[in-house]
Amino acid sequence: MNFINKNKLIIFVLVVTLLKGIIWAYAVPPFQAPDEQIHYAVVQSYAEPANYSPKSFDFPSKKVNFTDIRTQNLSPELKNYLLKTDFDRTRFNEKEEFDFGSWLPFRNQSAAENNQKLSRFVEVYPVWNTNYSPLYYQTGAFIENLFSDWGVAEKSFFVRLASVLFGTIFVLTAYLLFRELNLGKKKAALLAGAVSFQPMLTFISASINVDSLLFASFGMFLWGAMRIIKRNLDWVGLTAAVAGSIISIEAKPSGYFALAALMFLFFVLALKNRSWIWSRIKELDKLVQAVIIISPAVFFLFSFFFT
Repeated sequence: MNFINKNKLIIFVLVVTLLKGIIWAYAVPPFQAPDEQIHYAVVQSYAEPANYSPKSFDFPSKKVNFTDIRTQNLSPELKNYLLKTDFDRTRFNEKEEFDFGSWLPFRNQSAAENNQKLSRFVEVYPVWNTNYSPLYYQTGAFIENLFSDWGVAEKSFFVRLASVLFGTIFVLTAYLLFRELNLGKKKAALLAGAVSFQPMLTFISASINVDSLLFASFGMFLWGAMRIIKRNLDWVGLTAAVAGSIISIEAKPSGYFALAALMFLFFVLALKNRSWIWSRIKELDKLVQAVIIISPAVFFLFSFFFT
């Protein structure tokens, strides 16, 4: 209770962030966020059981048209839903109108029942492959399998909630970062609230999209980096920075920026503590000294060429 009293403002901000995300995830019609049907198709491919076997392996991947869902390799369940909601005509088209009311989660049980009769896995391989981290899709696959008896609108809504959670983690890391900048709890919480209510962040964090995981992991990296800069060899900051970098890289190729920044951060840290580091190196064998001195340069060059 004492912890809650001392941190009630940021707790309030985080609760509002969660509620806002849940409302937004419900209010936006299913699969009306950018590439959401593709991300959900990947989620369903990760949800396949180990012994799953498709009907064939000859899907014409080269003939896929991203503006025509009839050419896309989607599960019969998902494709049926998108066709019934006139997906190709209505998405991102403000001049077109469609009554999504009966197709929102928990609103059309007959639609859910119809979807249950259709396979939720693709019937022809190869499946969709986005080359992004399996971590996000595996999280979604767990949810997909947990609610396998529900309709596609409901299942996609629950996967959206995972993105809402990642978005809330990002807001928390923003608060922690502001605290490291010596801002008081009130000011840090208010700024975190401002971050939470950024329109695009709200939209992306309430849709099926790997960017929500990228935001959370990169926020973790920034918080850890700031702790290292301020507190020098801080193990909490070091752990957060390294973990944030690894997850950022896994989340999306743009996450490699975190690795380059981490290498630069270690370089600055080494310069800052060069006297202490050199004194420890002098205590070691010459061969070990050479390895320690050369290794950072080799690692930095390796990181430079592969980021």
